[in-house]
Amino acid sequence: MGHDQRDVPLITRSTSFILLILLTAVASATADRDAARTRCGFGHERNLQHVQRLHQGIASVNPRPVLPFYADAPSGRFRVHFTRTGSDAVPSPDANGNGLEDYVEETLRALDSAYNVEVTLLGFAPPPPDLDSGGSDALDIYLRDLSKERETGVYGVTRLETISPNPDRWDTYTTFIEIDNDFSPTDRNRYDSLVYKQTSGIEALRVTCAHELHHAIQCGTYGFTGVEFMVYELTSTWMEQRVYPEILDWHLHTSSLLRQPSLYAFSRDDAFAGYAWGWFGWVFHRQSDTLLRHVWHRIATGERPFKAVVEACRDVGTSLSAMFCDALPVLFQTGSRGEANPILAGAMALPEIRYAVDELAEPPSVSFGNSVDPFGINALRFMIPGLAGSPVSTSLLVTAPDETALVERINRDISYNVLVTASPLPSDLFVQGSLWGIRLDPADRLCTFVSGQRTKRIEGPYPQPFVGGTDDALRFPVLSAKPGDKATVRVRGVGYGQPATFEASVELDDDRLVIAWYGAASVGTGIYLVEVEHGTTTTVHKVVIRR
Repeated sequence: MGHDQRDVPLITRSTSFILLILLTAVASATADRDAARTRCGFGHERNLQHVQRLHQGIASVNPRPVLPFYADAPSGRFRVHFTRTGSDAVPSPDANGNGLEDYVEETLRALDSAYNVEVTLLGFAPPPPDLDSGGSDALDIYLRDLSKERETGVYGVTRLETISPNPDRWDTYTTFIEIDNDFSPTDRNRYDSLVYKQTSGIEALRVTCAHELHHAIQCGTYGFTGVEFMVYELTSTWMEQRVYPEILDWHLHTSSLLRQPSLYAFSRDDAFAGYAWGWFGWVFHRQSDTLLRHVWHRIATGERPFKAVVEACRDVGTSLSAMFCDALPVLFQTGSRGEANPILAGAMALPEIRYAVDELAEPPSVSFGNSVDPFGINALRFMIPGLAGSPVSTSLLVTAPDETALVERINRDISYNVLVTASPLPSDLFVQGSLWGIRLDPADRLCTFVSGQRTKRIEGPYPQPFVGGTDDALRFPVLSAKPGDKATVRVRGVGYGQPATFEASVELDDDRLVIAWYGAASVGTGIYLVEVEHGTTTTVHKVVIRR
C-alpha cells in the first residue's frame, strides 16, 4: 500500500497538500516505469505541478501545442488540431479525397461516439466550454507524437487549464486533450521499448478518445481531487470498454492484475490500479446502470473518490464488499477457464491467476499464514486427496473487504491463517470430491472463493414461489452441513394427504449448500410446510407451489 495518501484531510487547498500529491506521483512514476503499464498521462506530475501553480496564481506552465490545422466535429462539440509535417504529422491517407486525412476524421467520429455513450446514454454531464481557448467553445484535441511523453510514452493526456475554485467542493477545470498522432506499432519510447504493442492504429485512437473524454468530464464537472486516481482511471478505462467493447486494449493491464494479484489491491489509490480494475465498471453497471454516475455525483459534493464509491453502493441497497466478493469468480474464470466468464470479454485470452502458494496437502492437514491488503487478492492452490484416489486441485482466493480502511486510508493489512484439514468442522469450507475442508481465521473478516465457487449460507428456500414445468427442484438451506450429508425431509400441505417423508443428500447448487426436492413439480398448486431434519436440527419452511 505504498502509494496511498492515508492521512490527507478531506478538503484542503494548501500548497503543501499539492506538493505532497506531486511528490507521491513522482515516486509512483519512478516505481512503475514499465512501459507495458503506461496508459495516459492524466495523473502525471506535469498536471499536478500545473494545479499547484494555478493555486499560487502563477501563469500557465501547461501551454497548448501550436499546430497549424484544425477540423471541427459535425456536432460542434470537438475541434481537432493537427499538422501534416514534422514528428507530429498525422498519417497522410485520405480515402474519400475530401482534403481531410482519414486519421483526423476518425478522431472526430470517435469523440462523437464516446460523447453519445458517456453523456447521452449514461447521463454524465458534458465537459464545460473552454472560453474560446482553442478558437471556439469546443473541447480541443491536439494530435501529436506522445511516444516519448513521460519517458515511457502515453496514449493520451487530459491537461487541466483554467480553474473554477469552489471552497466547499472540489475545484473544477477547463481542459484540453492530447492524443498520439498515429499510434504506430513501431513507435518506441526513450527506453527503446515499443509503446503501442498491445493496441495500435485506429483501434488505439478510438479507445483513447473514450478514455480521455471522460477525464475531461471528470475534471470539468465533478472535480479534480488530487487523490485516489484509481477511481478516475477505473472509470475512464471502463469507458473504453463501454464505448468499444470489441477492442481489448485493457487486457494488458488486467493481465498484470492476474499475474501479480497481491500487488494490485483495489484499495491502491494510483492510476495503475485503476487500469487493472477498469473491468470492474461492468460489476457496477450490472448492479445499477446509474451507479458509476452516482459515484461521480457524490464526488462533486466534496467526497473523496473511495468514500463516494462505498456510499453510492449503499445508496442502491448493496455494499462494495458484497459486490467485490461476488466478483471473485470473475478473476478465476480466465485462460482455460474463461469460456463461461460472465463479465470479462475475451477472458480465454487472459492469463490464469497466478498462485502465491501451490502445495500438496497431506494428512492430517497443511497450514499456511499470510496477510492481505484491504480489497486485495491472495490466490492459493492446494492438491487435496480425493475420494476417487486422484488429488483434487483446489484453488482459494482470499480478500479482506474492509470498507473502513478503504475510506479512511488506513494501512490495515489483515493477517490470516489457512488450515486445509482431513477433519473438517461443519463451519469449514468443504472441498468437492473429497472429505477435506478449508478453515480460515479470522473467517469473519475475510471473503473467500473456493475452486471456482464461493459457498454461501442461505436463509430460505428457493425459488419462491416454485413453478411446476419451469423450475426443476425446490431447494432448502441446511446449516452446519457438508456435501454428501443425509437429511430427512417431510412435506405437509393442504390437499397433500399424509406427510410425505424422504431422505436426500446435501449438495452444492452453484455456491449454496442445499437439500433439493425434485418431486415438487409433481404436486398441485398450494402452500406447503416442509421440515428439513439434519442431525439434531430441524427447520420448517413455508413454500408456495404453482402449476
